[in-house]
Amino acid sequence: MKKFEKYLIDNGMYYKVASKYCAMVAKYLVWVDQQGLQPDKVIRSEYTNFEEYCRTELGNMDSTVLAKRTAIKRYNYFMQYSTNSAYNHYKKAKEHTVPTNILEPETLSDIYNNLQDRTIVLKRDRCIFGMVIFQGLTRSELERLTLSDIDLNNSQLYVAAQRTTNARKLEINSRQIMHLHSYINEIRAELIKLKPKHRDTDRLFVSLGISNNLNGTLYRMIREAKKQFPQFISLLQIRQSVITQWEKESGVLEAMVKAGHRNVSSTERYELSKYGELRDELQKVHPLEASGN
Repeated sequence: MKKFEKYLIDNGMYYKVASKYCAMVAKYLVWVDQQGLQPDKVIRSEYTNFEEYCRTELGNMDSTVLAKRTAIKRYNYFMQYSTNSAYNHYKKAKEHTVPTNILEPETLSDIYNNLQDRTIVLKRDRCIFGMVIFQGLTRSELERLTLSDIDLNNSQLYVAAQRTTNARKLEINSRQIMHLHSYINEIRAELIKLKPKHRDTDRLFVSLGISNNLNGTLYRMIREAKKQFPQFISLLQIRQSVITQWEKESGVLEAMVKAGHRNVSSTERYELSKYGELRDELQKVHPLEASGN
């Protein structure tokens, strides 16, 4: 990264700006590694997922996302990658903003039913996965859930408003009830015994890491799930799949409310007719990308 910073400065960029560019690129490369991708082979649809992740899970404003795009575009050019996903995205993103690699409800159900639960950590992980598979929560929403947000008696989950999403109440799936009841009343306390510094937290999901954020937990969960389920790519992919199904079953407005979107245009991109059209187009031009292989 030092060579990239020197390149920017040598080309007239102020040191502070160059340093910020390097920090943005470094975080992008961490995300690329977590997704099991290679920086020089990131395709446009995968880069679109990165920007969606920045908006929905990091709460980045459009101006920040644009700054990251510019930094990554410059980095890809500096590295002389044969394809520059950020540049292509900048030029063509408005033509193709429909999510790809959508998982069918049956596949999501199979993933949940076959998650490992041999240890208390894996039992907690299953509850976390369930919140994405059934409620379509973002990474930041998972971290901010508190014990008071769960109402098992009425099978309801309250999701607080965040910088880019609205507050909403979501139904808890019947398959989650027993697992969540066990986690809240037994497993969570056992985890806190292993990490006493977290005993005063009211967060629903506690970590065994140094801090109580879920970065390490989610990284490990995603890595292990990819081994077990080849079709699984990321938590964002699951959220996109859930929203797509909501739109199919209940329409755009209902899906908008459940997803916490503030603008209907954010939900309209999940319409299955548009998704089908995009897949047909991708099949003609990039068969492997359209098939998800």
